[in-house]
Amino acid sequence: MTESMRAVGPLPGHGFVRVTGADATDFLQSMFSADIAALSPGSSVLTGWHDARGRVQACVRVAERDGEFWLVLPAPLSAGLCDGLSRYILRSKVKLQPAGETLMAAGVVVAGGRYEIYAERASLQARLEQHYADGVPRLDDATWELGDIRDGLPAVYNETIGSFTAQMLNLDRIGGVSFTKGCYPGQEIIARTHHLGTPKRRMMRFVSTAGEIPTAGSKLLDDSGKAAGVVVRAAAATDSRECLVVTQVNRTTPLFDTDETAWRPATLPYLLS
Repeated sequence: MTESMRAVGPLPGHGFVRVTGADATDFLQSMFSADIAALSPGSSVLTGWHDARGRVQACVRVAERDGEFWLVLPAPLSAGLCDGLSRYILRSKVKLQPAGETLMAAGVVVAGGRYEIYAERASLQARLEQHYADGVPRLDDATWELGDIRDGLPAVYNETIGSFTAQMLNLDRIGGVSFTKGCYPGQEIIARTHHLGTPKRRMMRFVSTAGEIPTAGSKLLDDSGKAAGVVVRAAAATDSRECLVVTQVNRTTPLFDTDETAWRPATLPYLLS
């Protein structure tokens, strides 16, 4: 494995909630928009936790690990997710525990792509140190963020909680929404949009060759100065800036930030419509 690695490194921006108990699968199935019950051992899915209006409160990667579940999301949101989900436990046999001190994430780049690994903190740190000793280059968090943007993976931060629907963030395009499973918060509205309507706004990727990196939740403008897009996440490349923006579906014209820097539409690896 070491021979095929191009880079590896910790992802310190990731937080964790550990979910255990006899009813853990059923509980998470009733909370998230993806089909959690269909997860195979060791697999994961990026999905959403929504409010009753169908607004995304958190984008969460749900990972099954040895009979328990690890919820992975931006570290500043992990405590809030744990508290929010706890209100729904009632009599279910489920235990939720913030686990950022004991669990850890790392990014791995190989010749065929990239992936995240999650493990107990002490063991993963030891593995990383061994890889570095074997000559594997260190991966920095900013490079990983850029890769997520180019892959079209959404995220929700404190600034954007409740700002987007599942379809705006393309969760329905990346397996983050099941339209055949049972109820979960926001399910009625998300399903209605899918079956009866066409979203007017979706997440697209934009690239600029100058300017500052916009913050999540900031507005981008059209050429008339009217707000026309909301930044989901952004990062810097070697000679450009890139961001994911919720804007008009299939937008073909540039957007602009407040200092008139132009952001031009770019491709995503999945088809938008």
